[in-house]
Amino acid sequence: MNTRISSYDEQIHRHRFASWCASRAASVRNKCMFSAKTGQEIIEASKLSQVSFGWENLPFSNQKEFDTWHSRMRESICLTASKNLNVNGKCTHGIAAKLINIYLKTIFVVGVHGKLNSSQTTLLNLIHPPIDRTLLNELAKNNIGGYRSEWRKFIKIGFSSFTSTQYENVIELVIKSNNGNPLWMIEEHFKGYQK
Repeated sequence: MNTRISSYDEQIHRHRFASWCASRAASVRNKCMFSAKTGQEIIEASKLSQVSFGWENLPFSNQKEFDTWHSRMRESICLTASKNLNVNGKCTHGIAAKLINIYLKTIFVVGVHGKLNSSQTTLLNLIHPPIDRTLLNELAKNNIGGYRSEWRKFIKIGFSSFTSTQYENVIELVIKSNNGNPLWMIEEHFKGYQK
């Protein structure tokens, strides 16, 4: 019988899994490569991990506050990654956004258990979807929002090269294309799960 007392709990478990998912998704060959361990270090050093403690730790209540927080968090992640010797390449706002968005998606969008109250639902609906070539290709192919040429422009740039402004422009198109639906619903067009 194992009588060892462990401090390993659901919050640590959730954080580790979300860090692993985010790190695997955000690390881009020939752009900005890092291991899951390094990704977790970046998530912790940038303070992104503080939100993993629960809904009450999300420091925003509307889209403008979320977008401001997201911009600051991207800056923090890029700065943190630039100081980490185990990061091979330059962290861009597109890569930082992917790290944030997958981390939040893993914890709050797909990790939700039970019925949410109205405040939690509002917060959930503000979270940006992960942006990548697969999603952008489908948005262009299906002319989502009537923005085929804009989606194609962002495909050519590549999410891993996005500046802050380019990333924010993509999110603005997602918001306009989503007809007031929660932002995560744009992922209806994501076909990555089929590959």
